[in-house]
This record gives sequence, C-alpha cells and structure tokens, in this order.
Amino acid sequence: MSLQVGFVGNVGRKLYIQRDANTPIYRAGATTTNIDQRRPYLPGTFGGIYESETAANSSYNSLQISFNRRFARNFSVMANYVWSKAMDVNDSQATSISNVSVSDNNNFARDRGPAGFNYPRVFKMSWIYQAPKLHIIGRVGRQVISGWQLNGITTSRTGHSLNVLSGTDTNVDGIAQDRPDVVGNPNISGDRTRAQQIAKFFDTTAFAKPAAGVLYGNAGRNVVTSPAAVSWNAAAMKEFAISERKKLQFRTDFFNLFNQVNLGNPNVTLSNGNFGKITAAAAPRMLQFGLKLYY
Repeated sequence: MSLQVGFVGNVGRKLYIQRDANTPIYRAGATTTNIDQRRPYLPGTFGGIYESETAANSSYNSLQISFNRRFARNFSVMANYVWSKAMDVNDSQATSISNVSVSDNNNFARDRGPAGFNYPRVFKMSWIYQAPKLHIIGRVGRQVISGWQLNGITTSRTGHSLNVLSGTDTNVDGIAQDRPDVVGNPNISGDRTRAQQIAKFFDTTAFAKPAAGVLYGNAGRNVVTSPAAVSWNAAAMKEFAISERKKLQFRTDFFNLFNQVNLGNPNVTLSNGNFGKITAAAAPRMLQFGLKLYY
C-alpha cells in the first residue's frame, strides 16, 4: 500500500483573451441604436475593433492525496482526494472574430474570479475484485460461479462555479455579459428538501438589476456554485472458455448504480423567469449487458 500527499499548483500568464478596443462609451441617451456613434475611434464609421491579446492570467493551488493498494488477495483499490481552487479571467475561448469574452473591455480585473471548472473538493475511488476459482460443485462451480471480476468507480464532488448574468445590457455596449448587483447572501442552507432546492437553489433576492446609469453590477464573476454530485458505476464480467483459442466474455455494466439524483445547474440569468430554478438532472440508473467473442 502507498499513500502520497502533496501540493500541486501552477500559474498561467499571457493567456489568450479577446476584447473590443473600440467599445462604446456610455452617456445619457445611450441606446442600442446609437452604439456605433458612441465609439471612440471614428464614431459612426467604425464598428467594433476586435483584438486578440495574450493578456489574461490564471492560478491553481491544490492539496492532493492519493492512496493505492496494489492487487493482493484478489483485491485492489485506488483513491484520490483533491482540495483545490482555480482562478482565471475568462472561461470561454473566442468562437469568432467578433466574440468578446470579458464584461469590461478596458478592465479585465473585473472578471477575475473562480474558474468555471473550479471544483473545490473531488473524491474518486476505483476498485477491482477478482473472485477466486472454485473447485467444488463440479463444472457449475468452475464455469458459472467462479472467475467473476467485479470493478467499480465512485466519484463525489462539490459543485462548480457559475456566472450570474443580469440579462440586461446595462452599459449599452451591445455585449450581453453584464452582471447584476449583489444585495445579500445568495447561499442558502443545504438542509432543505429536494423540491425546495429545485424551486430555489440559491437566494434569488440576493441579486438585483443595477440602477439606471450604473455601468457594471458589483457581482463578481462565478459567485454561485452548482449542486454537488455523487455517482457509483460498477461492472461484473466473466470469460467462458469455448475452445483452446476461443472464449466468450459476458459483462454487465451499472451506471449510477444506486440511482442517485444529481441535479443540473440552476438558471443564472436574473431576467429569466426560471432564475434560481433547476430544470434538469443527470441520467438515472442504467443497466446494459454485453457479449464479446475472442478468437
């Protein structure tokens, strides 16, 4: 058996990001119809001037624990636990030349926050059990009961970061990346029924539309966390000898073995009627059988 404990971290600098260098300037009377007239470079003539820059940054710090029991007495197990935090400026890469990935084209610091793939705590365990060969009950013991291999993978994780959007172009720049104001604590106690969590996963009253003339809401990026999830997958398989060169493998796979309900992400757009509600879930328990012929 072995146990490893370590710190793993990295820092990224000069990462790819895209901005509009000719972003409109907000002023009284700003509307979506006079966006180009409010641009600093040749107003009314030039539209967006999209720059692809290596100006973003990221950081990752983690405590990682690994336990490994090598195969002995027909059993082996490997388990990993990670406690981490990932920070960056933007989650998505530009999909077109006009795609802007920041909320403020002139201040990237507004978007520095937990990464969208930030899962603070993750536990994973895999195991294998090889049933011994039986030399009792004759052919039934040798061919039917003995020789089965059982294995499984268990994953348990906390939720990941979600970005709350206002759903309104507050600064009237034609880019729908604006965030709302935070006026309270969005976190709600987890000691609630599943129906209550589905109806309101976080406190929706903690967010409000910014007042008129306020260009940017004070909500940071990725301030809400998605639901946690647990999954148990397992498989059982056995090989049956047909001849010296031929054998048949039978296997059964169990996905979400205990039919755990893993809720999907809540709606995070303030202007949406489903704001804070969960409308989807991961797949329920599934079972499949398979046959494979080796020759």
